[in-house]
Amino acid sequence: MFGLFKRKQANTISYYRILFDEEHARKNCRYGILNGQVSEFETGEIIPHDYEEKGKLFFEGSKNKILIDFQMAYQDVKLVSQKFRDVLVKFINEDVVIYPIKVIREKEEFTYYNVHFNRKYKVLGKQRGPEELLRPKLNMSKVNRLNLHVFCYEEFDPSTFCISEIVKKELEVNQITGCSYQLISD
Repeated sequence: MFGLFKRKQANTISYYRILFDEEHARKNCRYGILNGQVSEFETGEIIPHDYEEKGKLFFEGSKNKILIDFQMAYQDVKLVSQKFRDVLVKFINEDVVIYPIKVIREKEEFTYYNVHFNRKYKVLGKQRGPEELLRPKLNMSKVNRLNLHVFCYEEFDPSTFCISEIVKKELEVNQITGCSYQLISD
């Protein structure tokens, strides 16, 4: 009789939603995309891996302001620094395209990167109402089958994305600034 019951497998990897850390930005970095002219691709819209952005974004703030690694999203553009990008490329699959975008602050030009997702995954657990989109929970059996470390899910806020605990630890070791992490797995 006891052989009929399977023990629930424990998930050893947690998953997080990366959120813009407004508090950090306000105190330390004085972030801000003022305006810009860049291509607008929606999450899930397929773009080639060799895509080159011709447009530019403009930061507000003077030269003495520190630029953070994760900038508040501009439309569907998720801007990350070179340091942040270097961590992500170790963990992405073919569904993620990271391409450079020129950012201007006063007369200085910087290169940031847009993290674009060519695919959204259906990995959310059963939602009980719209308020749960603020605190989503993943269906871990679906996530574990996909073996993802950096991804977007279907009913998703386009300004952010999800990472595994492994990626989170690597971001923390590299002292990535401008983001906080919301646990979305049990």
